[in-house]
Amino acid sequence: MGPAPDLGPAPAGLADEDDGPYGGDEPVGIPDGIPREEVYFEAYRHYVASHGAFPTARHLSRTLHDGFGVPTVDGELLSETYLGSYMREFKDRYNTEMGLAG
Repeated sequence: MGPAPDLGPAPAGLADEDDGPYGGDEPVGIPDGIPREEVYFEAYRHYVASHGAFPTARHLSRTLHDGFGVPTVDGELLSETYLGSYMREFKDRYNTEMGLAG
């Protein structure tokens, strides 16, 4: 058998869910012109103010979904793995803003 024929790129909507910079976690509901990280951090601050503790990635995902209207394109919660990459940065940033760093 010869080499497989080049069929070109997959038609829109047929690519694997894990393609793209966000994997299956492409967020929706973020206002135009506002960086997603700022919306995520606002939800992080909201959680701390409401609960008196830092959120886990799961808590942040639920807060974004329920309180901020930010689900995935499928209407699901953003994954803990996806949000986990932001958690340390947000904790450090929060502590710095509150004068708790160091």
